[in-house]
Amino acid sequence: MRRHSLVWAILVLLAVGLTAASPALARVYIDINAPYARQFPVAAPELKRLGGQGGAEEARQLIGLVAADLDFSGLFRILDPKGYLEDQAKSGLTAAETNFQAWTMIGAEFLVKGGFTSDGPTFSCELRFFDVRLGQLLVGKRYSGLVADWRLMAHKFADEIMHQVTGEAGVFQTRLAFVGNDTGHKEIYVSDFDGHGLRQLTNFRSISLDPTWAPDGRSLAFTSYKDGQPFLYRLDLATGGVQRLSSYKGLNITPAFSPDGDKIVVALSKDGDPELYMLSRSGQIIRRLTETPGIDVSATFSPDGSKIAFVSNRHGGPQIFIMDLAGGNIRRLTYEGNYNTSPCWSPRGDRIAYVSMVNGLFNIHTITPEGGKPQQLTLDQADNENPSWSADGRMIVFSSNREGSNALYVMTANGGHVKRITRSKGKQTSPSWSGRLWD
Repeated sequence: MRRHSLVWAILVLLAVGLTAASPALARVYIDINAPYARQFPVAAPELKRLGGQGGAEEARQLIGLVAADLDFSGLFRILDPKGYLEDQAKSGLTAAETNFQAWTMIGAEFLVKGGFTSDGPTFSCELRFFDVRLGQLLVGKRYSGLVADWRLMAHKFADEIMHQVTGEAGVFQTRLAFVGNDTGHKEIYVSDFDGHGLRQLTNFRSISLDPTWAPDGRSLAFTSYKDGQPFLYRLDLATGGVQRLSSYKGLNITPAFSPDGDKIVVALSKDGDPELYMLSRSGQIIRRLTETPGIDVSATFSPDGSKIAFVSNRHGGPQIFIMDLAGGNIRRLTYEGNYNTSPCWSPRGDRIAYVSMVNGLFNIHTITPEGGKPQQLTLDQADNENPSWSADGRMIVFSSNREGSNALYVMTANGGHVKRITRSKGKQTSPSWSGRLWD
């Protein structure tokens, strides 16, 4: 079922390095946590034809998608092509064939350029990323595949660029899972990180909730009423097969995978109020983690797997708590506001995103695992809920009804550069951002 599995099964998509990256980029360290971090201006002219007769439209869309990915990150500002001064007909792909002065004059600090060849169903491109001020190639790749694979090529190269400027892998090949009701029922959907490539995974004509990625990106855990009760299931994305993991009496909700993928923490109400239990990968109970009057739900693991944040109303309204993996050393994390839910621990380990009611509306906040003053990221624009971090900890996807019906939005970790990414009919809620690249 995976949309890109065919790429790797029937063709070899080559990513050939044209040169080793220069250490010069050590001078470019982008601090996404800085409140007023500037965006780096980048130019992305159209690709040059290097051979063949077809593929012109795909080449145009490919370079446009690379630019869109960079803009999506919030770290770059794409310069208007109308202002480009270099004569594209005379310029080549190498540093020696590039007029860097022309790019400096329009304010570009980085440059993406390349060429393509296409004949029949095949498509090849060379893509290069330059430091304009140094006049130096930072990374170059050659990709070959089918014409239809231009999106994957663009995402792969954008990830290469992000690695060069941040020292970490990008997220442009990751995916989102979420709940949508386009059909009139709450079903599980999956899409590319930017909302493209939308696919409906379930068709139970029932209520499915809380999709959560396994760490290997190959399966999802979720709750569904498809068999009459809120049971926990696991869906294999490669085969489409659905396995029941937990079907205890009452609720089987809010699953969370451990970082190694071997354990799942879930809220079960089989003995009364919902409490947190640790299950094996196959759904067997390993141990009970909480046992208090009230409700304990919505676990999220720390990146090292040693701690769990969760929601409990043991002191009245719902608040965020943290405990050790074994269930001990429980401490309250949130104290501002009387309604705090939906914690999600950043892959970086330094912040926990959550939802807090502010002036009657739900808004996204973050707080350090040690506590202290939370940071409000969304500002009273209707309801903003269900935060989930990108794999690099630089962005957060969330659901909001700020434009009417609930849709998915992405913002940077400090609340800036907000983009809407779903526009299908119905509502989209409960997003979960995958933590691994496609393979």
